[in-house]
Amino acid sequence: MLLSRAKNNLAATLLRRKPADARALLEPAEGLLESLTRDFPKVVAYHQELSSVVRNLAICDPPDKRITRLERLLENLEARGHKYPAIPEFRRLHARNETALALYLLTDRHDPKGALARLDHARQTLTTLVEQFPDDPAYRRELGKTYSVLAAVSNSAKDYSKAIAELDEAIKCHQEVAQADPDNESLKQELSNDFIDLAKVLDFQGDFKRALAILNEAMDAGLIKHSGQLEAKSFPHLKDSEEFRKLRDRLPAVASLKPPAP
Repeated sequence: MLLSRAKNNLAATLLRRKPADARALLEPAEGLLESLTRDFPKVVAYHQELSSVVRNLAICDPPDKRITRLERLLENLEARGHKYPAIPEFRRLHARNETALALYLLTDRHDPKGALARLDHARQTLTTLVEQFPDDPAYRRELGKTYSVLAAVSNSAKDYSKAIAELDEAIKCHQEVAQADPDNESLKQELSNDFIDLAKVLDFQGDFKRALAILNEAMDAGLIKHSGQLEAKSFPHLKDSEEFRKLRDRLPAVASLKPPAP
């Protein structure tokens, strides 16, 4: 499995620039991991790695194929979850991949109703897991990610009040997890994205005071590190205000964060 993981990590760096090279690495890894999940169906680690490989392959796929690929993965995970109900990780994996599928349904098929159905199911699954295993941060973090995507669906439908409520929930989940893991950089990035997305929606809704308060809170927590994260075009109403300009002036430019040339 270590070889499959190494191939998957390398392929992830190639996905955007050289998708054909990424696919050449990923497809053999997918075949190996599918074999391992058949031979050792209760070993969650194999299913986790296969899920990661499939999601990376989906990025290389044309829209219809990527959706079919993820639907097939979800069918297998659902079957595992029914067969082994005492292993809750199968339900978490199903919810994670259901959230990924929902994004493609929204962006590729322009099917917000289908995306919402998937997300609602994932949210219900993860909410149950959080209630059953309150001390396991993985379920709460996964729930936060699902709320973030739910907010994207609501925002695309211009239901700003719902999007704000969902982003508030995402931030709450991620902050609770961050208390126990304050140095986790990927978690900080998720929190940063949630705060910035919330400020954007508040800007569209016209709640400029809270939008500025949210951005200041994120900056004070070290979640916004450079001015490139607050592009003026992303805040069409706030961008011309003196308060927003002062906020951006407190941040270094992206170029100033680059290490010096050797």
